[in-house]
Amino acid sequence: MKNEGYDHYEISNFSLPTYHSKHNKAYWEQKTYIGFGPSAHSFDKNSRYWNISSVKNYINLLNSDAKYFENERLNRSDKFNEYIITGLRTKQGCLLEFIQNEFGNKFYKHTIDTLNLQNLDDFIITKAAFSLIEKNYIKSDYFIRQFMI
Repeated sequence: MKNEGYDHYEISNFSLPTYHSKHNKAYWEQKTYIGFGPSAHSFDKNSRYWNISSVKNYINLLNSDAKYFENERLNRSDKFNEYIITGLRTKQGCLLEFIQNEFGNKFYKHTIDTLNLQNLDDFIITKAAFSLIEKNYIKSDYFIRQFMI
């Protein structure tokens, strides 16, 4: 794929350089999104929502103003872990300033401490971000687990 000009910008995604998925990018960057219809998912930065899957039941509940979805509220650790999970799947990686601003000093220090325990040859590290080197995409679960709280 790379020999044909495609960018390996996420573990399971290649595209031409200007055609990266905008849809998936919202997940990776923890942006809000709303889903409509049966089985659709939504995220408001604090909670995740998913609509019931049955089309018939979804319509009936929607028409009766009854609750047609389930949800879970995310705590700060959940949000941090999800950011690490999705960020380390991407070529962009995890932004250190985002971690500091969004999660606070405790999570920022944990991230830096964890990075310092790693073989730094496994990562691309700049002042702004850290990401896995491409050959480690296959072992991403191992590396992601190191950062989880």
